[in-house]
Amino acid sequence: MARLPTPEMRGSGVSVSIPAPVGGLNTRESFAQLKPFEARALENWLPDLGNVKVRPGRTVYQTVTGATSIRNLMTWRGSSGSVLVANAVLGTGSKLVNVSGTPIDLATGYSVGARWSFANFNGWLFGVNGVDTPWRYDGVSVVATGFTGPTLTSLQTVAAVRNRLWFTRVNAANVWYGGIGAVTGALTEFQLSQVASGGKCVAIGSWSPQDAGDGADDFTVLVMNTGEVIVYQGDPATSFRLAGKYQAPRPAGVDAVMKIGGELVILTVSGPIPLSAIVSGSDETAAGIMAVWGRIGPSWAQDFRLFGNNAGWNGYYWDGLAYFVIPTGVNNSRVYVFNTRANAWTLYTGMPATQFSDYDGKLFFGATTGGKVFRHATGTDEGAQIVTLCRQGASYPGGSGRSKHFTAMRVNMQTDGACQGQVTLDVDFIDAPLNTSLFDITAQVSGASWGDDWGLSLIHISEPTRLLSISYAVFCLK
Repeated sequence: MARLPTPEMRGSGVSVSIPAPVGGLNTRESFAQLKPFEARALENWLPDLGNVKVRPGRTVYQTVTGATSIRNLMTWRGSSGSVLVANAVLGTGSKLVNVSGTPIDLATGYSVGARWSFANFNGWLFGVNGVDTPWRYDGVSVVATGFTGPTLTSLQTVAAVRNRLWFTRVNAANVWYGGIGAVTGALTEFQLSQVASGGKCVAIGSWSPQDAGDGADDFTVLVMNTGEVIVYQGDPATSFRLAGKYQAPRPAGVDAVMKIGGELVILTVSGPIPLSAIVSGSDETAAGIMAVWGRIGPSWAQDFRLFGNNAGWNGYYWDGLAYFVIPTGVNNSRVYVFNTRANAWTLYTGMPATQFSDYDGKLFFGATTGGKVFRHATGTDEGAQIVTLCRQGASYPGGSGRSKHFTAMRVNMQTDGACQGQVTLDVDFIDAPLNTSLFDITAQVSGASWGDDWGLSLIHISEPTRLLSISYAVFCLK
């Protein structure tokens, strides 16, 4: 007599929860090594503590009439307040414009390709670009810097370290520095060529390993175009001493450094690398730092192969988020975002950003076209949908040694506006095309996460599988 199958023999259906990709983007590990809460593709989602959310949209804040793009966005910070300053590119040149309110021209007649390196110091905003006459701005007027010594138009980058201004020059290894607190006067040359192992200095930064700001114990960091990083401690006029010379990947461009608290991050051809990892005497310590920072290394390196000849690779840190702008040469840049609160990466796309800056407690960016300055805040992209994409790491519901058959899924999401979405299951490390039906996602007040249509729809898997991952796209009008 045949034995009737028991429920245990037949197997019974259970619900399995798969976490949101709060671990962020990871293009370094293979699909098989990714954790379920990581993503191999993550666009326009911001991973945070316990959730992921659609990135903020943009609204036009100011438009500079006649400008084709905003190449730099800078903020003067003084005791009396702050001013948002744009480097607006015109047909035959460029100009500096106060865009805090209705645009007001500050200075004109600069070269059309001007891309300024800038720094706030002692009540002034300083700008140099290796071509035009350097300037300084006190919140009211733009005037000449008043420095003497080198050919001033050759000054390529500027940085404030400790209590002095430092400058690099075009195609030169030697660097120059000003007097203590000085905003005018003679610059002094430092013979870095006698210390460096060749190349030219393309960036200078301040590193504060003992605290989270700028102080008397800061190190002066000089970055060569060869990737050599030279670190000094003390004051150049009295107690300067070489703290170390280190080799890193080449910087992605001129002035490709940024501060995150006391840390100095170098934007290299292989990805952003904190100085702490470069100078670490312990392979274990360096590996621990790069375990997080190196997660986007392969995709960043691929971007450099594609876009490395484009000037304007830059970073900006604000409100716990580090924004890294990759100029693609077309309207929309690629913007990698690192959430320092969650130690998680993501990628913003569809953003015509050249450079970020904050003003009056809000974040702004200059646009690649149209002479626009955008506010980066909640909402849509100028009325257009924000299109997101996620492909998560693989999960093994019920263990890796058993085949499973999946019959339905529901994604847990909260929305406060009109959204549509597509979802699919990727099984056995194969990316399924996102060509499923487009569902409306409606706001719920009862605590349900999705609209009825999507929530009740079954997604069938035709073959048994051992593992799965989720891919989905959401189109938001927030």
